[in-house]
Amino acid sequence: YRGNNKTYITSGYPAVFAESLRDYTESPSVLKQQRPKTYSYINNMVNSISAKILQLFVMLRMDMEFRTI
Repeated sequence: YRGNNKTYITSGYPAVFAESLRDYTESPSVLKQQRPKTYSYINNMVNSISAKILQLFVMLRMDMEFRTI
């Protein structure tokens, strides 16, 4: 892993998934280049959900970011 949160991301699967999903939303091309299998997994998952569920996910993420301010 080449990101800034190495201690956090090595703490377990939930952290790996959370950081990978963040990377997918913020820098998909970098994720695809550095971890192509992870990119493919997340991309397939995202493409398999409906637009409404995706919109709810984005709203939830924005709410979570707002609460950390």
